[in-house]
Amino acid sequence: MADSIIQSSEFEIKSLVILSPNQNIEIDIRAIFEELNIYDSILLSTISGNIVIVDSLGILRGFEFDGSQLLYINMSKNGDTFTYEKAFHIYKQTLKDVVKPGAISYKLDFISDEYTVSEQTRVAQHYEFPYSKIAQLILKDYLKVPAKKLGIFTESQGIRSVIIPTMTPLDAITWCSKRALDINDKPTFLFFENYDGFNFMSLNDIFKQTPLVNINMSPKNIVDDMNIEFFGVRSYEVIDQHDIIQNIKSGMFAKTGRFYDILNRTFKEIRSDYFKDQIGATSLNNDKKNQSSIPTKINRHGKTLTQANQSKIESYYYNSEPKGNEETPEKWLLQRESMVQNLFARRLRIETSGVFPYTSGKLMRVLVPKFSVDTKEDDGSNEFLTGNYLIMSTRHTLSAARREHTTTMDLVSDNKY
Repeated sequence: MADSIIQSSEFEIKSLVILSPNQNIEIDIRAIFEELNIYDSILLSTISGNIVIVDSLGILRGFEFDGSQLLYINMSKNGDTFTYEKAFHIYKQTLKDVVKPGAISYKLDFISDEYTVSEQTRVAQHYEFPYSKIAQLILKDYLKVPAKKLGIFTESQGIRSVIIPTMTPLDAITWCSKRALDINDKPTFLFFENYDGFNFMSLNDIFKQTPLVNINMSPKNIVDDMNIEFFGVRSYEVIDQHDIIQNIKSGMFAKTGRFYDILNRTFKEIRSDYFKDQIGATSLNNDKKNQSSIPTKINRHGKTLTQANQSKIESYYYNSEPKGNEETPEKWLLQRESMVQNLFARRLRIETSGVFPYTSGKLMRVLVPKFSVDTKEDDGSNEFLTGNYLIMSTRHTLSAARREHTTTMDLVSDNKY
């Protein structure tokens, strides 16, 4: 790569090396890589990606990938303003073709090394701490994750006495995140790895973040405002907006919990609805313009959406007479899935010039224009789509031939009925 970056989509690769510890080999592949993709998501515990290499120089001649290799990446944008540095485990070679005589194409899949380590061990241990503390201990004790690789950890409420039931470390932390309660006593925690490291955050804290930038989706080159031009997007599409069938199936509007205690021979049934679940919950957009009303449709049994408690039925077996800090499923079982489903009420996909800190778990302020403006008082924004969005997932794509870095993001925003 050239030393100077003159376009916002350009990038500089300082180091792109395949490391083979068993063979004590380091191979610089900057000259032969074709495309590099890096993925992260709030729904995934680790970062992953793939790289396409076309070797016509014989750099990899006689080299075989056996699953022990690492890919070390060190990239930057605008000097040292935005950098990306990380070592990944190359776990699979999915493509090896002869492109032309003397040129071989490789596609290598890679993932954070913590995932490989996690798959090789199990957690079967009793803990008596808040779930956020348990998550930190598992990362430290089982995955040997250093403090510098930890992002944001929100402290969960209440000490819990739990036995992790022989799970991989990453699955165990995800298991904890589904049960952890935030400051509002809501089960809104997410566990994921992003640009900042491993995070164990509640939606309450995620929503408190300041949006990284204001993203403007207005047409380009029609105004003189450089902020609109710079923070515009290359393309966008609306992926989802109010999927009422999925909302019903997830129990977002209404559900029933059946709690069984075989030891004490008791049974308890709890019915819940959207309004009970959302008491005290926070939202990305609290302004009235971004709020919706629950559809008033009455089904053939004479029930509204919030009265149809058989939309989702959850069963749970537990000790209904705890002696200490045992699990309390009534606090998370009925609310968790519906609150997460509500988070995905609106979903946009946008493509921008690449920026490494655009990563899952961060916020964006998005301005979506109307197709037409009615009055002078109208600000021209689409009131149903404009607002704060959470970055659900990102894909960073770096193309060597075009010397171009683009970032594709899936943005989601909740409803506040």
